[in-house]
Amino acid sequence: TSITTVTLEEDFLGCLRADARSKVIQALGDDLGSKLHDVTLGDSLILVSDVTHVVSKCPTLRSLNLHDVVLQGQSEQFRALEAALMQHPTLKDFDMSKNCTSAVQEIDMDGVRNAKKTSGSGCMPSPAVQKSAIAKSA
Repeated sequence: TSITTVTLEEDFLGCLRADARSKVIQALGDDLGSKLHDVTLGDSLILVSDVTHVVSKCPTLRSLNLHDVVLQGQSEQFRALEAALMQHPTLKDFDMSKNCTSAVQEIDMDGVRNAKKTSGSGCMPSPAVQKSAIAKSA
């Protein structure tokens, strides 16, 4: 048997130092990636690059749920996550609707939030979509 579902939330993620939290999240892709189907991350500050790592390293991922998280990163890292979500071959359910924000107010999260809604099967994001996670001009 294999672990196919992982939920990391509440005090588990929230009480870890940032570097330890990053290692735990990245380990999902590194150690469980080939068999992981469902991931839920919540109630914490999370590096957007760690989420991208999980999406990129888990070819069997079907569901990714982010709730009550503050995603930390730069606009190009948000674009990388958006592209990874759009290109993922098996991801069918992506939800980050409940209290998910960026640590940087100027970053528009709509592109990431809607990546699976607008994607075809494994298609590249359009130039307009690629720019959607770019910081909004003031």
